[in-house]
Amino acid sequence: MSTVSMKITESPKIAVPTIGVAGMRRISSVALESAADRVGRGFTVSDSPATPLNRSYARAKLRKGLKPIRDLRFSGRTMSSFKLRSAGNKQATIGFDDPIAAQRAADNDAISPMIGLSPTDQRRVGAAAADELARAIREAS
Repeated sequence: MSTVSMKITESPKIAVPTIGVAGMRRISSVALESAADRVGRGFTVSDSPATPLNRSYARAKLRKGLKPIRDLRFSGRTMSSFKLRSAGNKQATIGFDDPIAAQRAADNDAISPMIGLSPTDQRRVGAAAADELARAIREAS
């Protein structure tokens, strides 16, 4: 049996690709769309139906032609201010750009937690992140 010996004279250089700001924005848009869709269907961060509205509020929503469910929609102000607040190379922040809408969301969250990522939202965001990492690896090659 023969043997081969090698001497490594230089440290290997490995470039780790980054997703970058544009990639974080794409991932964030998936998170935002998924969470907003879930809230619009009246589901919580645990992917379960939200706590029912009281009767008078449900009737008021019906009179406006809206669904009588807890979906953070009445005037349109709350969900229209739910946006990407910032994005960097390593993280992104989604939230409300209107303090009144943020307070309304917080008040509703105390009754039925809806703001955040549900398990379904997390799977969608994870898939988007995997796609962005694959894109970064392809571009680095």
